[in-house]
Amino acid sequence: MTMPIYRAADLRRIEQAAGAVAPTLMERAGLAAAGFARGLIADGSKDVLVLAGPGNNGGDAYEAAVQLKEWFYRVCLVSPADPVKLPPDAQRAHAKWRNGGGEILAAIPAKVRWGLVIDGLFGVGLIRAVESEYA
Repeated sequence: MTMPIYRAADLRRIEQAAGAVAPTLMERAGLAAAGFARGLIADGSKDVLVLAGPGNNGGDAYEAAVQLKEWFYRVCLVSPADPVKLPPDAQRAHAKWRNGGGEILAAIPAKVRWGLVIDGLFGVGLIRAVESEYA
């Protein structure tokens, strides 16, 4: 079975079209990620580390963190991002996390044995210098 390959611009068009439906694409992505995470770590007593970046991938991570917290997992969210500079959807996810009592740390706590780490730092918007070599 062949799988389609999408460029970043294609993904942005798909995301824009899908984002107009409720629940939002970001909420659906967060729920899917949280559900997958729950399947990986069935023991709710495990600590989950969520890393949220400065873009919409970070917003997906906030949504996953919200859901896991609602499912009674111990969630620690770390983000270096300035919430004011987040894209609008990610700002809403950030606010949802904060309004639900979620704390945002600037650094990963030491001496914690994480049951799972969710990486929401960067997504399709990340541009690397090395890409130009392969473009």
